[in-house]
Amino acid sequence: MMVIFLQLLAAHYVGDFLLQTDGVYALKKQSFWGVFLHAAIVFIATAFFMSNYTLNGQRLYFLGMVFFTHSMIDYSKIIIAKTWVTHDCLLFWIDQLVHVSILCIISVNWNDTM
Repeated sequence: MMVIFLQLLAAHYVGDFLLQTDGVYALKKQSFWGVFLHAAIVFIATAFFMSNYTLNGQRLYFLGMVFFTHSMIDYSKIIIAKTWVTHDCLLFWIDQLVHVSILCIISVNWNDTM
């Protein structure tokens, strides 16, 4: 389980920080399509980091959940930042806490024996 979590966390780091260019970040703040693009990048990074496991229905579901939850969390963060939160640092840490919590849930439920 810990190895799976670390792989998911590494994929999150790569997709959320290293591969998120200034252009993707700006597009993400402008429209849902930017969020979709960013979530797709995180999905691809996650699929790469988890590629040592055979793809089956359950694992495809979890990869889809990474995409869906990442896009919903980031879209929610943008809406909250635009409407009433001015503490960017606090919002950043809450965003990361929610992302990592989702990764914990996925890693606990990921069946690596299949």
